[in-house]
Amino acid sequence: MKLIHVIYDGIDNPVFDSQVAQPLAHLARKHSSPALLITFEHQHPSTERIQEFINRYPCITIKILKKYRFWGMWSLRYAQIQLQKVLAPLPSYSIRARGPIAGWLCLKAVSPLACKKLIIQARGLLAAEYEYTHHLHRLRGIRTWLPRLRLLIFKRLERVTYHKSSQTRIPVTIEAVSPALQEHLIRQFDLNPKNCTIARHDVPKHIDTAQRLIWRSAMRQQLNISESTNVFCYNGSVKPWQCPQETVALFQQQFLQHPESFLLVLTQDTVAFLTIIQRYHIPRSHYRVIHVPHHEVCMHLSACDVGILLREQHLMNWISRPTKALEYRAAGMRILHNNTVSYLIENC
Repeated sequence: MKLIHVIYDGIDNPVFDSQVAQPLAHLARKHSSPALLITFEHQHPSTERIQEFINRYPCITIKILKKYRFWGMWSLRYAQIQLQKVLAPLPSYSIRARGPIAGWLCLKAVSPLACKKLIIQARGLLAAEYEYTHHLHRLRGIRTWLPRLRLLIFKRLERVTYHKSSQTRIPVTIEAVSPALQEHLIRQFDLNPKNCTIARHDVPKHIDTAQRLIWRSAMRQQLNISESTNVFCYNGSVKPWQCPQETVALFQQQFLQHPESFLLVLTQDTVAFLTIIQRYHIPRSHYRVIHVPHHEVCMHLSACDVGILLREQHLMNWISRPTKALEYRAAGMRILHNNTVSYLIENC
């Protein structure tokens, strides 16, 4: 039986390796089954990017399908046809769909005879995320009519996908990332609690203690950080919803109280983050802002003691299970947060 994973947010998503590719490769090895990744992309990834994926995950076959801008279920018709053509020749498969758009496509495209199991992964709330990122919870006025129309479309899509999932001829499970999200989905979309589970297969394993100590020593030596220094870490971008400015302000408070503290920032937005950190007059000897490949992140996290993870108060954040928190925990770090994420309050 072929293992299939369908994604609609692309292979360049920052969490693609940790939350999609690595778990799929693990399942393929565990069940000794062929794995197929189907990804919808606006632009076809470069040959180098595809070859990099093949080299890292030789047990996974990748299929690239065309993605167009989403304007409602009608705009997914061509994507549905593409997916049906890929699935039609397969005699037997189980399938995971990441998010409500991929979930809707799978509900429409799978064969009741061939599909043995469909898991729709709820990684957040699409409509709530759109509302938050476009500041619709703060803005008013006629200029917001188009974003608000798209918000209604996203809400409709989520309701159709999650509510209708229990009315199909194939077994469908909704997989939430946190108890808070599970509770919200059951209440909001009238789901049967038996069909709504918590995802655990994609939680990174804790780094072996001996390995972590080896990496800790090596990374601290490389970064010129003493063994006795208390190292804080921020792993993320400069996107406002990740609160980078608030993170630096919090570290500044820690630094004023404990002058031996050090901040290690792992980000792709190195220039932008340096601009932020320089406003707070933290000595250059007490921070590093670097970009490292994803497979080296755990090595750098092993050199740290405390992970900083701040979020604003919003439903999107409350029901989330931040990938960065999972990585911090896997590296044995304590997490400093501001009580806006239910998962962190319950698990950290």
